[in-house]
Amino acid sequence: ETAGKLFSLATVVARAIKEETGCDGLNVLQNNGEVAGQTVHHFHLHLIPRFKDDGVVIKWEPKETVAEEQQALAKAIKKYI
Repeated sequence: ETAGKLFSLATVVARAIKEETGCDGLNVLQNNGEVAGQTVHHFHLHLIPRFKDDGVVIKWEPKETVAEEQQALAKAIKKYI
């Protein structure tokens, strides 16, 4: 329920940012844990206005995976849900 309200509000704010700044797009970013870049240790959400050729790089390089390994991981994760 809380997450639904948060993302509903984030959508409203993101539209306002886009309207006011004229940005070409936005990144919606939430970091969890120090290794993921979290430096403030409470929940917060970044709405980052982006412009063509702005030089900002948020990079993630996915690794190759095997379908059977993905299925096994999904099954293992389901135990906690």
